[in-house]
Amino acid sequence: MHYVNVIINRVLLRNSDGLDTCIAYLRLYLAENMIGKGDVSLMEGLVGVLNRSDKDIAQECNMNVVMTTRDLSKIGKTLRKF
Repeated sequence: MHYVNVIINRVLLRNSDGLDTCIAYLRLYLAENMIGKGDVSLMEGLVGVLNRSDKDIAQECNMNVVMTTRDLSKIGKTLRKF
């Protein structure tokens, strides 16, 4: 799970190389139940990613806005189930 924290921190710090891919991996980890309710720090990190992400940031970081929006939406829906 250390690698998931690295991905979350990369997104939160807006390291612009491959952020859309990082968000896609976070969505995949949630979808495959590799992150669960017991991973409190990871859940807080994912909520932080959702709170700090918007269209302007995606464009500023050269992210695929449509793909990123879709992935963030799926992350939000999955977190709501927890």
